Amino acid sequence: MTLAMAFVPSAPLLIPDIAVDSSPELDGVRAAAIEAVRDVVGDASHVVVVAVGSAARAVEGPVSASFAGFGVDREVGVGESVQWPAGIALWLLAQAGWQGSIDVVECDDDVAASSALVVQALTAADAVVVLGDGSAGLGPKAPGYVIDGAQDFDDVLAAALASGDASVLASLDSAEGQRVQAAGVPVFRALGAALSGRAIDASLRLHTSPFGVGYFVATWRST
Repeated sequence: MTLAMAFVPSAPLLIPDIAVDSSPELDGVRAAAIEAVRDVVGDASHVVVVAVGSAARAVEGPVSASFAGFGVDREVGVGESVQWPAGIALWLLAQAGWQGSIDVVECDDDVAASSALVVQALTAADAVVVLGDGSAGLGPKAPGYVIDGAQDFDDVLAAALASGDASVLASLDSAEGQRVQAAGVPVFRALGAALSGRAIDASLRLHTSPFGVGYFVATWRST
């Protein structure tokens, strides 16, 4: 069975209700993310969302998420509550027209536990939406300002996403990821480990950092 994957930013500002005045700077990222999600779910029967969470867990759909923590009265989905990073995927899936089932895997720094949950979830899925950012230390607008080595870290991530190299994702250094404030590392490591040994056809569609945070949009297909 072919497994189609969309990698998109874990950025609340993708949602216009939250972005407000920042929205124009993210129009291109938002459009690319929606297009990537639409492309991978077009022929899908079951979608799994993989995102960062406070603990490793799998949540069977239906699911929902709230963005009240960002000062907006905005909820997406219905069902068991998941954390806001997964909620971004729910919003993107709605924009892409997906109306089918959605399960969620939330990953933490325990890569063994997280990857085991991803492996199990992928047995029933033919499409995956992966939420993860690179470093938040890529410029003066970034939460981490300018962090030495952050650009190199993001370049490694971009190259892996462009080439479909799951082994590079699996071997990302967690400590270095924390140092450069790359919040997506637990997700990338878990998914990389789960896809070990699979042939992947990859396309990196976007790599940008409008606010000093590394955003990626990529699609992978694996058989």
